[in-house]
Amino acid sequence: MYSGYSDSCFVLAFAYIDRLLQNNPGFILTKYNSHRIVLSAVVLAINYSEDNYFDNAVFARIGGISLPELNLLEIYTLLLLRHELYVDSELYFLYTQELQLQNMKKEV
Repeated sequence: MYSGYSDSCFVLAFAYIDRLLQNNPGFILTKYNSHRIVLSAVVLAINYSEDNYFDNAVFARIGGISLPELNLLEIYTLLLLRHELYVDSELYFLYTQELQLQNMKKEV
């Protein structure tokens, strides 16, 4: 990966987005909020699972948003996730399989 972070961060981010949508049926991903949700999920996953990570100012710059907005998104996403960042190994494996399957479909 270009980021230097492990693939597990991106699997966790996918799991967080799925969990967020399951826990909050009224929440709808749109073209206006999807990149912010992906960014905040990736930041949470990296902060949760990696020993070395950039501070939020770097991620805000990468995501094209302000640092205060990213900090608020991180808090809001944590609240929507009910502070549940742990993903058990069985569920992690299922998300990994789904991502690999989607990747294979794209290659065909």
